[in-house]
Amino acid sequence: MDGDRRAPAAAAASVAAVFGGGNLLLEILLRLAFPHYLVRAALVSKQWFLHASDPAFLCRFRDRHPPNLLGFCAGYPHTTYQFVQLPQPPELAALSRRAASSCNEAFAARGSQWIKHCRNGRLLIERPHRGRGEYSLLAPLLAGEPIAVLPPAPLFCRIFLPEDGCRDGISPG
Repeated sequence: MDGDRRAPAAAAASVAAVFGGGNLLLEILLRLAFPHYLVRAALVSKQWFLHASDPAFLCRFRDRHPPNLLGFCAGYPHTTYQFVQLPQPPELAALSRRAASSCNEAFAARGSQWIKHCRNGRLLIERPHRGRGEYSLLAPLLAGEPIAVLPPAPLFCRIFLPEDGCRDGISPG
């Protein structure tokens, strides 16, 4: 009988150790394999959400889990670019297919163009337009996001995408 009373108390103490202070919970969340698992964990409770959305924690998570290379864009003279998918774990396969589909559609629709720079899932694309380059921004991982045409750049300047720190590189702030 005594053992039965101690078992629930021990279980409650174990649960409190994991969820109480948060340090062990943060370490568990930090070891989740993919970011979408982190989103699922954040839906468990308000406390888990607060831990999972903390900017310092997200920086640590990103340092531990750098972004996976989903594929690359290959182009040859007088042809359009094609997004070449790399083998992915099942958790990333759908994302890779979406990126390939979005890129290939955008490349086919716009004709002659050059990829000038890329960072964090965004492509800076230049195409000839009235004797000058027209720049646009393509974010293939954002489903349904239109191609953003950028204002004309001054002559003899180079455009690069900014560093993002620990943000996703697309959202402001």
